[in-house]
Amino acid sequence: MVWKLQHRESSKKPTKVPYRATLKGRVLASSTNPDSWSSYAHAVFVAQRGGFDGIGFVFAGDGIVGVDLDGVRDPETGRLDAWAEEIVVRLGSFAEVSPSGRGLHIFLRGEIPGERRRRGPVEVYEKDRFFTFTGAVVPGAPHTINADPDALAWLYQTYLDPPQERKPPSSRSLTSTYEPADDQVVLERMFRSKHGERNRALWEGRWQELGYASQSEADLAFCNALAVFTGGDLAQMDRLFRRSGLMREKWDRKTGGETYGEMTLKRALGA
Repeated sequence: MVWKLQHRESSKKPTKVPYRATLKGRVLASSTNPDSWSSYAHAVFVAQRGGFDGIGFVFAGDGIVGVDLDGVRDPETGRLDAWAEEIVVRLGSFAEVSPSGRGLHIFLRGEIPGERRRRGPVEVYEKDRFFTFTGAVVPGAPHTINADPDALAWLYQTYLDPPQERKPPSSRSLTSTYEPADDQVVLERMFRSKHGERNRALWEGRWQELGYASQSEADLAFCNALAVFTGGDLAQMDRLFRRSGLMREKWDRKTGGETYGEMTLKRALGA
């Protein structure tokens, strides 16, 4: 489908209204009516020529799941909230920036392991829903839609259906499937993981090959990975970073009483 940003009296913020991909006037589309959908190529063609704001992808219950993370990105710096960065890393699938620049859309293959679809800033859908689609891939994220049932189950259990006493995330609470291990074991796990090639490139300091806008952005991405694979062991994270190809003098440079390295590690841990 295609969509147009419109203001409605019933909503406090602009609404992304879906339309059929046609140049013969604006006809409303529906995420539950296949007759109102079209191919990707045709939607792009119409969006470019019909004055629409973009295209939308419809989840039709055919094995594609969409994850919507709201308000987790700084549109000026591109920085992600640490807990959202962890979700991107763990799911290991196509992730892109939403039209507002403040949210993320992640697409993966699988089935949602429960009935809940929304809790706080986290939403998941597999049918009767459409996502706007920008193609602005999150730096370091895969350009393919992949499957990881265990990661999808982790997302659901952590953020959609956690114990009743837990609240939706406002900042990242680190969870890890790994027990503390020595440095070499941690590195081996990182390199064998779904993002092994990316982790190895970061370890070797080849961040520019991965599309990061700056080394600082790459530093944080590597620290986020270290946080997951070390179980949040701050000393081990620092030690491994210092051994990596990303290490530079800036790591020990102080700003406001803390070094750049200390601030980066804390951000990775959601502190």
